[in-house]
Amino acid sequence: MITLYVSHPYGGKEENAIEASMIAADLQQKFPNIAVISPIHAIRSDYAGTPYDLGLSYTLELLRRSDIIYFSGDWKYSLGCTVEQLQSKYMGIYQTFSVEDIQQALNERVFREDVKRNRLFNCHSVDINYTRDLIEKAKGLLKT
Repeated sequence: MITLYVSHPYGGKEENAIEASMIAADLQQKFPNIAVISPIHAIRSDYAGTPYDLGLSYTLELLRRSDIIYFSGDWKYSLGCTVEQLQSKYMGIYQTFSVEDIQQALNERVFREDVKRNRLFNCHSVDINYTRDLIEKAKGLLKT
């Protein structure tokens, strides 16, 4: 099954979690044959009590298993979303920015399990040091 990862700003703010939840639910309704994942809801660590780089490592590990990433909200102003953008580009995960992009990806691209397995095997594993390096790269790209 194809997996779609929702990248949405969070920052520990409840209103962002609610917005991401609504977006994920809407996408799931529009695309019932794909698994829609929101890392805000899938990762069950305490945001305030978890070091930022460790929490982001959790989300990047989830991202590694995804076929499509969907960027929503003001993602360009979010450090976490920018890190996810860098990592998804590196891993060759199909990047989308609208519902139309998702539909186009589903219409044009063949998502094969062997490609996903190769990506998981060949790409750098996610650890704290790797995540810290990505965070520093993303800071230079972050919109202000």
